Formats: sequence, structure tokens, C-alpha cells
Amino acid sequence: CSPCAPGSFANVKNALECELCAAGEHAPNKKALGCTPCPAGSVAPSKGTPVCGECDAGFVQAKRGQLECDACEIGESTLGLRGQKTCTTCDPGSEAKIKGSPECEKCRPGFYSGEPGKNCQACTPGEVSLFEASTMCEQCPPATFAGSQGASVCEACPLGEFSFSRGQGACIPCAAGTFTNTLRTRICAACPEDTYQNQEGQSVCEKCPEGTYTECATFVTEETCSEPCNWQAAEGVCVTAECTECEDATKPDCARWDRFSASRSLLSGGFLDCSCATSGDTLLLTMTAYTALNEPLASGGLLADISVSLESPGDASAVVVNPVDAGNGTYTWEIEVEGVGQHALSVVVGDEHVDQSPYA
Repeated sequence: CSPCAPGSFANVKNALECELCAAGEHAPNKKALGCTPCPAGSVAPSKGTPVCGECDAGFVQAKRGQLECDACEIGESTLGLRGQKTCTTCDPGSEAKIKGSPECEKCRPGFYSGEPGKNCQACTPGEVSLFEASTMCEQCPPATFAGSQGASVCEACPLGEFSFSRGQGACIPCAAGTFTNTLRTRICAACPEDTYQNQEGQSVCEKCPEGTYTECATFVTEETCSEPCNWQAAEGVCVTAECTECEDATKPDCARWDRFSASRSLLSGGFLDCSCATSGDTLLLTMTAYTALNEPLASGGLLADISVSLESPGDASAVVVNPVDAGNGTYTWEIEVEGVGQHALSVVVGDEHVDQSPYA
């Protein structure tokens, strides 16, 4: 008698021939008396199989004695392994975009996947993901933007544009009468006195023609440069008979505070801005400090570390009220000035002398 070859068997004496194993079974050795079902994770697609074949990566079989493997669904894989019984759901930050994926692929920069088994999605404008396998997108910080879907880097606002808020898809052009000549700017500065700018999105201001100036809080067009005249910032008045004088400097005057608030540098490259209102002889200034994101306003980080004083105060007084930390590097406080007269106002933040204002 001759022994049956692997993949066949004979289970009776004096058999005339060996029988082939059925599909889904195997007989790895000679002289087999019977065949064995393929274990889970392997298959035998045809008769006479000596050894069951492992399922390829991306395919599985949970049952014994099967003819073919099943493809993993979208969002699943076998993590590059063969002969697996079940598929594994992709972790957040990865994906399997087609059925039968052998491995979960990491989301590339600019994309994310926040849930198991979900395909990667592009970050929306104003958001980015910097690294592979991101599970979420992050908003661009102020003074930057991401202008398209799937961005991996926030770009700095160009010259002449700014962005104060987080998560912006585009920067905002500086308004007419303002400018910024640096990249990555959170707020535009008003044109200095004796200059103007009548277009949006500019990085410089134009000098007024000879013999003209910009009066009080008007900085927008060349036509607002009055002539002939001479602005004296220290006194807050015009000094020739041919120009219209500014408001009485002995009275509360909000217009001149716009000039003061234009571009006063603070710590961390920020700016000081202010608005004001008057009531009788009381002038109420609301000041806002914009610093770099989440950086303290003053050394020590104390919002309360703000003082104000008047030069030659006489009967006038100034006091700081209602300091508020608004978050994201924004701080506000109010200054009440009573008995307003010819007194220069000095504001000190922490150890830094911010500026000596125009006359209040």
C-alpha cells in the first residue's frame, strides 16, 4: 500500500485510493485517517489542501472550516497582522479609508479624527493640526490665520492687516486712518499726528503736505490736514490765527484721548487703547491693554498693579476703578478724573511708565 499524500486521507482498510480533503479542511501529514477543519484565522478555498492559509492582513475569519476570509470594514484593520480572527477599530487620530485595509494610517498634518473608527477630516479655515495622528484641530492664535481647509500651520497676519480674535480664516485690513508695519499684529495703530491714510490695509501713513497738519482726532484723508497751522502736542492747542483751535483744553475733551490711545507700546509687544466719556467736570477713561496671548499685563502679573497721577493736580484728582482681567491677554480698567484742568495724566503699569498723556 502507498501512504496518502498530505491533503488526502483514507479511513478504511484496503482502500483503493485516497480521498481529497474537502474545502475548508486540511491534512498536513502523510497517511492521514481524516481531515481537520481549518482553525479560525485561516481558510482552505479548495479540495486537497495540505495546510490552511492564513488570512492576509486586512482580512479575518472568526469561524473554523471556512473557504475564504472576510475583509475588515472601513475604519478597521488587522494592524498589519496576518491570520487574525477579528478586526481592530482604528484609534482616534488614524483611519482605514477602504475595506480590507491592512493597517490604520495616521491622519496627516492638517487633518484629524476625534473618534475611534472615523476617517480623518480636514481642519476648517482658522484651525490647524500641526502633527500626525491629531485627534482635534486647534484655533490659530490672535495675529495669525489659516485661510484654507486642511492647513497645518497658522500664518502671520501680513503688513497692513491684523487679527485680534482666535480661529480666524483671514486677517482684517487696517481701517483708513490706521496702519501696522509689523507682521503678526493684533491691533492696528492710528496714524501719528501730522500724517494721514485714506486707504485700508496699509503699512505706512502719509505725511501731510508742508504747512498742514492733522487736527485733534482726524487722521483719515489729506483734506483733513488744515492749512496753514501748527499743532502743538504739548499744549494741546493750535498756535496760529489761521487755523481753527481745538476744544478748550481746560474742559474734558475725549477727542484728544483718541490721539493718546493710538499706539502706546506695552509689555510683550501689546498696545494700550482707551475710550472716554464726560459728565460735567468728570472725565471717565476706559482703558484696554492688549498683550501677547496669555502673558501678564505687568511684571508680577497683577492687574491691580496700576497707578495714575496728575502733574500739578491742584484741586483735581484721578483714581483707578474697576480693573478686570478679560482673559486672552486683555485687561481693562477705568480712570475717573475729576476737576479736569491743565493737568497731564501719567499712567504706570507695574514697573513700566506707559506714557504721559495729552492734557486731560
